[in-house]
Amino acid sequence: MTDLTAASWMRTAVTAALLPALFAMALALASTLGPLRHTGFPGHPYPPPGYVRNPFSSDPGDLLSSADVARVRADLLGDGDVELRAFATGDGSQLARADAGDRLARLRQLVANNEFSGIIQQEQDSRSSLVVGRLRDSRDPSVTWCAQERGITTLIDVAKAGGQRLQTRRYRFEGRFWLARFGDRYLITDADVVNQSLPDGE
Repeated sequence: MTDLTAASWMRTAVTAALLPALFAMALALASTLGPLRHTGFPGHPYPPPGYVRNPFSSDPGDLLSSADVARVRADLLGDGDVELRAFATGDGSQLARADAGDRLARLRQLVANNEFSGIIQQEQDSRSSLVVGRLRDSRDPSVTWCAQERGITTLIDVAKAGGQRLQTRRYRFEGRFWLARFGDRYLITDADVVNQSLPDGE
């Protein structure tokens, strides 16, 4: 009877020791090959440190380097500041530090049009969201970095000669901006922006 009891306890002890190991093995397989591989839980952070999910993809395995995303975001904001200064001063030569390709040609033409009309434009943006990820540009599939912005902008036409305000318009905007790397920074090469006019006071 004593031997049977000892054997029973031994089996129980072995089973108790094996169960956590088997559970850990099953969890490890599920988190690397199975349905849990894209799920975050203690001991298995997802996305892993240093990565974020691509906001423009439905694939949970489409990950981007956090450092790359931060770099593109910072360059986009810097490029936007250059564009605002170019329009506010009427100096289109600044745009080459922010834009390239068709985007550069288009903005230079707009600044030239303002010069012909005798105005400069001051823009004040209130951004509500900004996300950065990978999304191919339909006009140039080789360009894949994209930033999407939403917010409200106020556009003020100012007489270049006298400085008086001529017209003020407010818009709710949603825009996607594609960026490509040139040298040590990312420049805006294309954009798709939708503006919705807002009445005064909104």
